[in-house]
Amino acid sequence: TMPDGDVAISVTKDAKTYEVKQAATTNGKLEISPATTAEGATVTVKVTPDAGYALKENGLKVTYTDADNKEQTVEVKAGTEANTYTFAMPAYPVNVSAEFVKEYKVTAATVDNGTVTVDPTAAVEGTEVTVTVKAADNYQLKADSLTYSYKSGEDTKTEKLTLTDGKATFKMPAADVTVDAKFEAIPAKTYGITSDVTNGAANLSVKTAAMGD
Repeated sequence: TMPDGDVAISVTKDAKTYEVKQAATTNGKLEISPATTAEGATVTVKVTPDAGYALKENGLKVTYTDADNKEQTVEVKAGTEANTYTFAMPAYPVNVSAEFVKEYKVTAATVDNGTVTVDPTAAVEGTEVTVTVKAADNYQLKADSLTYSYKSGEDTKTEKLTLTDGKATFKMPAADVTVDAKFEAIPAKTYGITSDVTNGAANLSVKTAAMGD
C-alpha cells in the first residue's frame, strides 16, 4: 500500500553458494561442515579412521574443476581440534577425498637394567619413530644390541640402530615392529701397580686393581 510520500526500494542479493561433495571412502569416514557455502567461507572436515587405520600423510585432498576444465587443488590446513582440517571455499563446487592406510604397532621389549621407550606406539608405513634408551646406574647399552625387528613375508628382519644423545630413529615398515636392547655392567676402572724396591724384592699378587681392591 502506497504511503503518503516517495518510496525507495532496495534489493540485497544473497551470495552464490557452492556444493562440497564427498567422495566415497574406505577404512574411515569424513564429516564436512557446511555442505554448501559461499566463496571464501571456511569449511571444516573431521576425519575419523577405522580401528587399525590412519589418514595417509597428505591423504586429504580438496579439488575442483575450473572454467578451463582443468583440475585445481585447494590448500588444506590442520584445524584447531584433533583430526580436523579446514580449507577456504573457492568459487566452484569442490570434491573432498581421503585415503586411509593401515596403522602398525611399535612395541618396546621388556629389558633388564635399563629402559627403552618408543614414540609413537602406532604408525603408518614411512613414519619416523623415535627410540629413547636409558641405562640404569652402573650399566651401559651393550654394543650393537639396540635393534628393531619386523616380519617381511615369512622372514623376520632385524635392523641395528645407532644412538645419538640417547635417541635413535627409524622409518616405519609395513609391519608391526618390536624394539629390543641389552644392557651390561660398566667395567670397574682399574689402575696399574708397579714396585720399586732397593736391597730386597716385592712380589705383587696383581699388576692392576680397581679402587677398593
